[in-house]
Amino acid sequence: LQRESGTAWRLTLEIGGVSAERLPGWLVLTLSPDGEGPFRARMDGDEGDAALLSAESGEALLVRTDQTGRIVVTQDGGAPAFSDVPESEWYAPSVAAVCRLGLFEGVGPQEFRPHGTMTRGMLVTVLWRMEGAPAGLEASFADVPPDAWYYGAVAWAASAGIAEGAGDGRFRPEDPVSREQLAAFLWRYAVFCGKAPARAP
Repeated sequence: LQRESGTAWRLTLEIGGVSAERLPGWLVLTLSPDGEGPFRARMDGDEGDAALLSAESGEALLVRTDQTGRIVVTQDGGAPAFSDVPESEWYAPSVAAVCRLGLFEGVGPQEFRPHGTMTRGMLVTVLWRMEGAPAGLEASFADVPPDAWYYGAVAWAASAGIAEGAGDGRFRPEDPVSREQLAAFLWRYAVFCGKAPARAP
């Protein structure tokens, strides 16, 4: 890890003399950017800037990544203000945190809809963003058109073995996520990340 400037670092890895674009596993970096926070991190790339999970710890920024390349730290403008998320509600800090990390978005400019129903498409999109929104994959479900906002997420989730279709050639992205589906998706994601054994104990 080499610091290029007060807010940018270059993470490199060579295996057998060949530069690798991916790390063998997840790595948590401790960065100390110049300036005043709050901060957030992103990965500079030819296909766009992928947001990285990051959290402040004292004067340092902890950044989680499994990619090599140039990491840029920018000032965090803060989470958007939603008219339906009063600061007095118990979930308000959580909504602010996941929006600041880029994992969730509102359903409108000022609406988060905290009591709304999460769909299958929404859930895989959150997990996909946690992985840095991998691109270049294709989905083969009849009800997931290429221009759908969840297309990339569904393609990734299916290829990673996290989410399966409904067995009839469809993914049903607009269907609500049931409790058993949520448990299955999260378990498979934990296995994918190496945080759980392939079989339940």
